[in-house]
Amino acid sequence: MKKKVGTLVRAQGKINLYLNVNGREENGYHTIESVMQSVSLCDRVTVSAARGADEIRVACNLPYVPCDGRNIAYQAARAFLDECGLGAEVHISIDKRIPVAGGMAGGSADAAAVLAGLNRVLGEPLERERLYALAARLGADVPFCLAGGTALCTGRGEVLSPLESRLSLPLLIVPSRESVSTPWAYAELDRAYGNFASPRGEGMRLAALCRALEAGDAKATAENMYNIFEDVILPQRKQAAEAKRLLTAAGALRAMMSGSGPTVFGLFEEVSVRDEAAHILAKRGFRPKKAEISHRKTQNTH
Repeated sequence: MKKKVGTLVRAQGKINLYLNVNGREENGYHTIESVMQSVSLCDRVTVSAARGADEIRVACNLPYVPCDGRNIAYQAARAFLDECGLGAEVHISIDKRIPVAGGMAGGSADAAAVLAGLNRVLGEPLERERLYALAARLGADVPFCLAGGTALCTGRGEVLSPLESRLSLPLLIVPSRESVSTPWAYAELDRAYGNFASPRGEGMRLAALCRALEAGDAKATAENMYNIFEDVILPQRKQAAEAKRLLTAAGALRAMMSGSGPTVFGLFEEVSVRDEAAHILAKRGFRPKKAEISHRKTQNTH
């Protein structure tokens, strides 16, 4: 039996500093413009493999997370082995810290971690381009989670343009017990915006945000953040709306929902103000998570 080789990968979550939907394709998919930002809050994914017998096993610290073919981390391992034409005994252990189904791409981050981890322990059979193409087939957020950092994401979210950012700020991430189904959220947008039959854009705001990030201007960044999903989700998710209100009242430069929610984050200038906000929200029954904007790459894929 061949020796199993393992690696630990930090699967960083993301927030959306900007998220706009430009249109709806005939197949039902939506085209977006989004500025995605890696954060320090991460899942810890251990990937081990030995060539030979074809078997994939997944374990997770959260009992309600499926560990079979429904888990995108399992799907990533299967797709990787098929792409390489390899048989291997693969073990994946996920220590989840990113809110589940919260708009922070936790599942996509785990999938990216599996791709990077397997490529590492199996001798890098896939070069960068094939690895990113495989990531895009798994899900729109997976390529960004593989790259990390700060990026403008277009198409369905899988087309990445890295952005220069000098911003480094403390965050407070506030999960919600109210769930949001992404297909439902897009259906609500379709109703609100007439299936996006008429073009709509926030181009000036997006350009200003990109300039602010490059300059490291925290206030201008906060002023130009945007998430179209807030229009339809927050009126129907009272916990998320209350978290946003409390973060703003507690001194956040800006509080906003990430992705299709319901997780809300607050951007702060001072760690002490962030920490006091965490205390305030905890007293109100929330379970806030302290984090920072991170510029370290999520995975080492080179």
